[in-house]
Amino acid sequence: PEAVLMEEMKPGGTTPRTEPPEIRNDGGLISLVCPTDGASLVYRLGSNGDWGPWRLYTKAFAVDTDSQSSPTDIGARASRLGYQDSEPRELRLSANGH
Repeated sequence: PEAVLMEEMKPGGTTPRTEPPEIRNDGGLISLVCPTDGASLVYRLGSNGDWGPWRLYTKAFAVDTDSQSSPTDIGARASRLGYQDSEPRELRLSANGH
């Protein structure tokens, strides 16, 4: 009973890791997807190694890259209760959101 439950939660005695999210850029419209069912996603925007705060991802969002103060990078992570957090992923944006 308890041993079976623990084996289901932690196969082989190890805590599973959440799969890393994929960052998709469709002409400046950013979306995040994660292959781990039930995972929550967070993202942050940055430029030249200076990152903003983590934000909870709820839907696709637009990024304007036309001005000098626009972000040039997007970072993302995924997590799920009972799993280790994913490895971070980053995407560098170029001018015009591509």
